[in-house]
Amino acid sequence: MNENDAALGKFISSIFPAGVGRKKSYSLPLGFILSPLQGLSGIESVSEQEMIICRSCGAYINMYSLPDENGVWICCVCEEKNAIPISTTKKWNNLTSPVFEHRQRAAGNDKVGIVDDAESNTECSEKIVIVLDANLPPEEVKAVLFHLLSLKLENVGLVIFSNLILVYQVGLKGIASADVYSPTLHPLESGMNIGERFYFGDWDEVEYCANVFYGTTTSGSGVGQSSDLNEQPLSRHDYLKMKKDKRLEKQKDSRETKFDGFDPNQTAELLRKAQNNKVHTVNRKRLRCTGDAVSFASQMIHASGSKIGRIYLFTNGCCNIGQEISVKPNELVGNDLDPTQQQVVADNLYRLGKEAFMKGIGIDVFCIGNDVMNIHSLLSLVKPSGGYVLSYASYRNVGFQRDLSVVCVETKMSRAVCRILDTDKMMISAMSDPKRFNTLNGVVVDVRMSRYCVPRICHGPFALYDECQCPLPNERGAFSASVSSAKSKNMPPTEIPSAKVRDSFVTQLQLGRVDPRVSISIILQNEFDIPEGSSVFFQFVSRYVEGDDLVTRVATQSIGASNDTYIYMQSLNIDVTSVLLAKEAAHSAMARTDDGNLYLGQSEIETTILRAKNDLDFTVHKITTTHGSYDGQRVIKEARLSQDIYQVLSNLYHFRRGMILGEGSRSFDDRALMRDIFLRSSLGDCMLMMTPLLWRCTHENGRIEFVPTLASTLALWDESVLAIDAFDCLFVWSGRSATKEIHEVRRSASILFLKERSHLRFPSPRMYELFEGESMCRHLISRLAPSHGDPRDVQISHFADLSLLSERQLETLRSKFRTYNSKCDPSFIDWFLRVMKSSPKGRLLNE
Repeated sequence: MNENDAALGKFISSIFPAGVGRKKSYSLPLGFILSPLQGLSGIESVSEQEMIICRSCGAYINMYSLPDENGVWICCVCEEKNAIPISTTKKWNNLTSPVFEHRQRAAGNDKVGIVDDAESNTECSEKIVIVLDANLPPEEVKAVLFHLLSLKLENVGLVIFSNLILVYQVGLKGIASADVYSPTLHPLESGMNIGERFYFGDWDEVEYCANVFYGTTTSGSGVGQSSDLNEQPLSRHDYLKMKKDKRLEKQKDSRETKFDGFDPNQTAELLRKAQNNKVHTVNRKRLRCTGDAVSFASQMIHASGSKIGRIYLFTNGCCNIGQEISVKPNELVGNDLDPTQQQVVADNLYRLGKEAFMKGIGIDVFCIGNDVMNIHSLLSLVKPSGGYVLSYASYRNVGFQRDLSVVCVETKMSRAVCRILDTDKMMISAMSDPKRFNTLNGVVVDVRMSRYCVPRICHGPFALYDECQCPLPNERGAFSASVSSAKSKNMPPTEIPSAKVRDSFVTQLQLGRVDPRVSISIILQNEFDIPEGSSVFFQFVSRYVEGDDLVTRVATQSIGASNDTYIYMQSLNIDVTSVLLAKEAAHSAMARTDDGNLYLGQSEIETTILRAKNDLDFTVHKITTTHGSYDGQRVIKEARLSQDIYQVLSNLYHFRRGMILGEGSRSFDDRALMRDIFLRSSLGDCMLMMTPLLWRCTHENGRIEFVPTLASTLALWDESVLAIDAFDCLFVWSGRSATKEIHEVRRSASILFLKERSHLRFPSPRMYELFEGESMCRHLISRLAPSHGDPRDVQISHFADLSLLSERQLETLRSKFRTYNSKCDPSFIDWFLRVMKSSPKGRLLNE
């Protein structure tokens, strides 16, 4: 597959099981992972006259449905006969790529049914609103403003909120003037007049108003050269050392200036400290009307007439007051809300996010701090627009700057205002009836497939698209040409694609925005047995607005079928199989019902995680009993369990105990964020989240090499320097015999190696340099498989590198893990044998 085929689906196998072969492989999922917006450049282009669609199911002509010399072609999806003009047959017979796209001017083009900005009373320029939490520390706001400055934003507004909402008139130069609104008022009832209040302006004025409120300066004062804005985050060891030094310095100053009761300067100092303690107590009751602040920001963009807009929210706590939240300030402690109130917040924010998305507005959230953030509610807010919720220890973290740039620059909102159809299937003039519009928001993705399969389980940042008419606005010209060509060949006339046929072959999804990193995972269900030797066809059509163009991208694939289970197993894609099952387990760990917005408290989440683990164990049991056997010994019969299946089980084992389902050392909010990222990430990123990669760095004869090895505790040799990539964290670990300066070359090379691997990763990972014995090593060890719990013969057979160690070195290695409870954290072999011997209670993840 070349780089232009990135939009194609990654299937579990290049051969589907047919007939009796399906019964042998039913325990494995049948499905694929699709990244519809990857590889946005370099795709073969076709003209408007060459865009022909099937009259029956709406599929596009493609390299698997080429026309004959008479211009007749048979749709590979629904097998309906169609026709195209003879003049275009040469183009399609020369088509060699399964992926092509068509661009057509969107605004004012009657052929695509999209009205221009003047007719729809909108303007093309994007409006942006920066929403800042008033409780943010000034130094953090300083970092935010500094990083936003590099993005060169235009048409920007500013909202600052706490228990009130301050909307700044940034269009008034040289003055920091704000309208103050109560969260008890709806924006439409507040008297906001966008045209008269100058709520949008240049970035310089936004920066000036924010600096006035927080008492900071970010221009003309050397902010760009500030070391704390660009330095790497401190390790826990360095952080604790810094805190200790400050404490000792403070104690030294206290001894040198002993209070005698008469020095007025000392008295003032004591009063200042007392006041700070009082402020600290008050800060435990910080108020945030987050939802209402976002609602005002959304109304600002919509009322300005902008067709699309963005809201960037920066906060360090959860929403705890607002129109639908009844909490008295004297009852509020920190960010604590009971589950009922948290459910109200989540529902309210989801509604606000949905309303904003229907106006073409995307929302993204950037969090800091150690307080409980109620991440579930923030995820509900950004879900409709496909936004991100990202959390950091500080906005001064170097990873924040890059992630902010990725979200703001590489993801884009897409929206077009379309005419709808009347009962006679004719487009209505916008001027005659301006209310009869619908919108083409986000990215609309058609997933078409042959009648043998239907989607059963889908995961990703999408919603089912049920707003549009059929055909879609950009398909009307192609459909008309198809109908005309069919009539010229005396084929039965068709006014619109058959709704019954379309529903049988098409699933239509809506992504919130144009985001090249988004992936969709789909597990299929067989409606009918696939005949031996036949093919199953898939077509993925993506539509979105880019500038003045409406882009239609078409990708078509063919998967063969065979009764021979051996051929099917030989072509098995280990990564796709592992990720499809893991995504379903991760989703079932997030909600107790199919309603993804239903709030779950921490105790309920632990229950759903346990249920997800049971489902995963049950699925593994079915796979192993179908494809392997147990001989009563503590070994796996490799002749009965293929290496591919063994690797799938190993990946699922790592996922089961990893940062998404495992206990680990992660917080409740962190695990919720990682599950959300996992469900929307590409295949490669998901594999890293499931199973970390580990290399042993060697330095011999002046040459540095990185030797791949198993992500196991048995890799922690005394003499080793290890480089570990765990997606969100990068570790460089040095054994107790490799701490001297002579080994610094290996450590430096490992740091550079990991940085080069992850320089394009999103979200940006954190780097940790660890030495054996440090407390932070627990974060690394918790991600490695506890292979030290296996019997010694099994250790040697599954970890061949141990043969390089002497007997004394082996004993030293094993003695590092004397405190170990195999019941709480079983090794892979213990877990596998337990699951294989007895059937756990659960469900099959692919059903």
